[in-house]
Amino acid sequence: MQLWEIIVLISGIAFVALVIFAINAIKKLSSTVEKIDQLVSDNTEAINSIIKNADGITQDTKDIVGKVDNVVGGASKLASKFNGEEGIDSFSSAKKLYEVFGIVFAGYKIIKGYYDRRKLKKLIKETKKLKK
Repeated sequence: MQLWEIIVLISGIAFVALVIFAINAIKKLSSTVEKIDQLVSDNTEAINSIIKNADGITQDTKDIVGKVDNVVGGASKLASKFNGEEGIDSFSSAKKLYEVFGIVFAGYKIIKGYYDRRKLKKLIKETKKLKK
């Protein structure tokens, strides 16, 4: 065998090794791009879900703020009656106190329901992740 034949043979072996290495690198790159694509599509759904829920959360917050304002207003009226600014009528005072406690309890239930829904959504999201 002549020298140029040995050089061509070594060059051919090196070229085949380079092609095999490039094929593996391209396969790994393709897998990475697929994972990135899946991640982007999953996050797009999550972001759209958050945007859809934002209106409901805003409305719930407005409702809670309104009920808290009612509680504060009722409590200040009740306090003014007991401070002697108005005559104390025991039946109407008890009725107002009952209404105030009802509003407070309703506010508590709304807030608890909101946090329970958040926990449920979080559990559902974690369950979906575990299924993957």
